[in-house]
Amino acid sequence: MLFADVGVNSGFNKRDLYTYHVPDGMLVKIGALVVVPFGKRVVLGIVFSLNRDTDINCPRNIIDVLDFHLRDKEISLVKWMIDHYMSGWYETAVLMLSPILKSMQSSVFTVLLDEEKLLKLEFTKSELLIINYLRELNPKKQTWEKILSDFGEEVVPMLKNLLLRGVLISENSRKINLVDNHIEQLPKQNVKHLSITNKLTKSQQEIVKEVSLAIGTKRRSKNFLFEDVFSPLGMDNIGIYFSIIANCLNKGSAVIILLPEINQVIRMAEKCREYYRDEVVLYHGNIPQRKKFELWNDIRSGKHKVVIGTRIAVFAPITNLGLIIIFDEHDGAYKQQELSPRYNARDVAIKRGAIYGSVVLMSSRTPDVRVYHAALENKVKLLKLERKTRLQNNLFKLQQSNTEIVDMRDELRKGQSGLFSGKLISGLSDALNKKLKALLFLNRRGNATLSQCRKCDYVISCRNCDVPMYVHSSSEKFLCHQCGYNLDLFRNCPNCRAEKISHYGSGTELAVTEINRIFPKAKVFRWDSDSIDLKNKKINKYQQEILDGNYDVLVGTQAIPKDFDVSSVGFFGVILADVGFNTPSFQTTERSFQLLSQVMAYTQFAKLLSSRTIVQTFDPTNNAVVAAVKADYHMFFRKEIDYRALSSNPPFTRIIRIMFSHRDYETCHLKIQKMAKYLDDYIKETNIQDVYVVAPSRGYPFRLRNKYRYQIFVKGSNPQRVIHHVHFSTGWLIDVDPIE
Repeated sequence: MLFADVGVNSGFNKRDLYTYHVPDGMLVKIGALVVVPFGKRVVLGIVFSLNRDTDINCPRNIIDVLDFHLRDKEISLVKWMIDHYMSGWYETAVLMLSPILKSMQSSVFTVLLDEEKLLKLEFTKSELLIINYLRELNPKKQTWEKILSDFGEEVVPMLKNLLLRGVLISENSRKINLVDNHIEQLPKQNVKHLSITNKLTKSQQEIVKEVSLAIGTKRRSKNFLFEDVFSPLGMDNIGIYFSIIANCLNKGSAVIILLPEINQVIRMAEKCREYYRDEVVLYHGNIPQRKKFELWNDIRSGKHKVVIGTRIAVFAPITNLGLIIIFDEHDGAYKQQELSPRYNARDVAIKRGAIYGSVVLMSSRTPDVRVYHAALENKVKLLKLERKTRLQNNLFKLQQSNTEIVDMRDELRKGQSGLFSGKLISGLSDALNKKLKALLFLNRRGNATLSQCRKCDYVISCRNCDVPMYVHSSSEKFLCHQCGYNLDLFRNCPNCRAEKISHYGSGTELAVTEINRIFPKAKVFRWDSDSIDLKNKKINKYQQEILDGNYDVLVGTQAIPKDFDVSSVGFFGVILADVGFNTPSFQTTERSFQLLSQVMAYTQFAKLLSSRTIVQTFDPTNNAVVAAVKADYHMFFRKEIDYRALSSNPPFTRIIRIMFSHRDYETCHLKIQKMAKYLDDYIKETNIQDVYVVAPSRGYPFRLRNKYRYQIFVKGSNPQRVIHHVHFSTGWLIDVDPIE
């Protein structure tokens, strides 16, 4: 007898494998996609192991096997992710499946009757009861789920017997043609290559040579970090990447290119198609499901050799993978935060590279502190270019001389409490008088961040979340930025009825209002998630006006595309560099530095030598602000790594966040306290020396979408071993290597 351990699409107990009997004559192998009974439901599952015996008493039979299976390397990656991210078996494996299978429900499996065999065979009374029941049933309801619901679990052996005799036919009501070709190597081909290589400098060619030599070899270290300092948005050195890609394709291997934003994916695909034509394919979350299914099949069959996409593209079904390129490897968009498994595509790419024997090339002008530390420890090969020309040095010095940090505390001492300092207004005025464009950055949308009654101190807060509501004047709403709850603007305090509500703080809306007041003739636009539909692939008229350069002043958040054309901008301003400084995370300073560095990168794109930059802050000595303005990553890294070592934070330790949320405060508080004590006791009982539990604390925000949230952090060299054996019920969230 043969038994299969299956990860099922159950919705609960996700970290458990369930044992099923493999009926005689059924061909099942590890990685197979199977249909199994689960309670009164019929669900999909993935086979993770096969055994000749089992301790389970009378396991249920596998109902059906689909014509698809995960390959060995895909299984290896799934198992690593399950072990690393503490995720469920099926929810992790589904990342490797066809997009159409991810959304399939059990009801798509219908049970049909073979009328010819009904006439030839004899049946028991119980079997005839089932057959007559199916004949009378609406065809749309002839599903495994419906049968088990009406007859109970005891009917399964009888159904299976009818299936084996050919009387019943298990059929998928949605036609699915899954490609399961196994391609070891693509045909070698000569791609447009010389025109790229000939344009590279000697130092650029050396980088191309070193990375290319690692492709297709068995050398031990195949992970590279390219500190792309002189390529603000990854474009100046694009020839390096294209040459490496060409070398990979010429060796008969395929490439995955990851970028954090969809608009970057589209632009990169346009450039790649100039050289690689139809071999290039886009793969990201905004592609319609049916189209994504077709692309997935094409990629799996080897039709496309260059896959470009967002974090989901790291799971592109390529067998002969030779190279993974990760642009802006530090970007938080690579981290899946909403659903389990909460993976980081960069880390998954590194592991996939190790399993597939592929080269992983990470690129960033502001590398993740953990990755850069790994490079200094020789765990990752560090690649960098020295300053290339005297001209570039001179331009850099000129940019620095035209950049100034303004201490907003001095403005307050002068009695200036407005949003803009005198120097920023002066710089903006000078640019407008010269008919130059201006770009102002403020990473906070809305008009005000806090509304409070001056009489009774009542704060206008969200009814669902433990946060103040933002004022949005353009829509005349109080808006919660967490759950979207909104109220019409009002003047009278809901608590004391006094007409004494004041608004504090700032956002992009307020900035636009103030600019329009000071410069009424200026054409002012906003680029944030309120004014631009970031999820809509179609460009609206408002957005097109900005892209065409029909503005005088553009005020935006980090939603401004990284490859936004600023060649004609003569003035840059950071309205408040401090936004985000008080977020409770060990990565706050790093995220602030990376964001400010991105803004400063725009100034390098400006072709006007007279371009001026003003950075406003209430903390002018902050390491993130000073280092970003100086464009000095190493200055930032030295101070930040010392702080991380002192506070025992990554890369000197690992962190797992365990959060519990519940509508009832007492239940939430009690659960987190019990979990903290349980883990503490387990560590003491097992005498684990290098892992500890940080005392429970409130989540941020404490109440979110009507649920209270408490969290504990498990820190150490391998915190997973403390919680591997714990069964987490509904309400628990496990986040390995959190970025918040």
